[in-house]
Amino acid sequence: MEISEYIGPRRAIKIRNSAAWLINGNKLTIRSPELTLNKTENLRQNAMNDLVNKITTQKIPCFFISPHLDDAVLSAGALINYLATRTDTTVITIFTQGSSNIPQPSWLKKCGYEDASLLFSDRQREDQEALNKLGINRVVHLGFVDAAWRTGNKHNLGTSLSEHEELLDLINTSLSKFIDTSSPYLTFFPIANGRKHLDHRLTNHLSNFFPESSVFWKEFSLKKDSNGKPAEMSEGDNMISGQWLGNYNEKANAILAYKSQLHALFPLPHLQLPTEEYYFPKRILNNEFIDNFQTRSK
Repeated sequence: MEISEYIGPRRAIKIRNSAAWLINGNKLTIRSPELTLNKTENLRQNAMNDLVNKITTQKIPCFFISPHLDDAVLSAGALINYLATRTDTTVITIFTQGSSNIPQPSWLKKCGYEDASLLFSDRQREDQEALNKLGINRVVHLGFVDAAWRTGNKHNLGTSLSEHEELLDLINTSLSKFIDTSSPYLTFFPIANGRKHLDHRLTNHLSNFFPESSVFWKEFSLKKDSNGKPAEMSEGDNMISGQWLGNYNEKANAILAYKSQLHALFPLPHLQLPTEEYYFPKRILNNEFIDNFQTRSK
């Protein structure tokens, strides 16, 4: 078994390419999800397969909008890997910088760092490597500051997103530079299920700028209480949910690239990856989706 060694701040991590690694002498392994589907889930799965087939046969460009440097891979890496060789696929990460103005010594220490700029420099490099492993060549880091360093409290959401409208507009302007909205495309966003993190909620809210083309991924979490649709998605939205069932070995291998985050992300001796789950409006599966773009371009 091939083993490579990464010497990071304060510790050495041995990376096993079979989706296992050693951290401080403790072996951690990533396992693919256990896949069992009942009749109802099979019907939902057919819809998911229809969505992916539509994307790949019509070569619809896909844009995965990630809050942080690892979120898209952790939550949607398997589907990203499948789409990467079949259509133009881009991963755009929004909050990719720290700041010296608001120190976060506890998180830096947890990651084995003392300097935020070094941490985020390494994280950007790791993200590029992880996404390259998944077949993504177009990786965009927008350079906005992480909420923990921006506000001093990553959970500082407040009662309304209205106080963050200026930031949302700035991010949307940046996104628009990379997304051609004149022809069919799909944007993938986190649904922020069970998440209080400000940046995840803001990223989810950005889907309002792309109402005709948004698909949502259920977010990766080690917590068992993070299931279910968010309040923003009601049954009246005609949303379909489905799972993606392939490419998990490739996803596990890509996660290994996040060397600065492994100890902080995975405190368990064994991690079984959850099945990726997606929500999307029914109209994306019919011709109305394509017709909307053709009408707009006339």
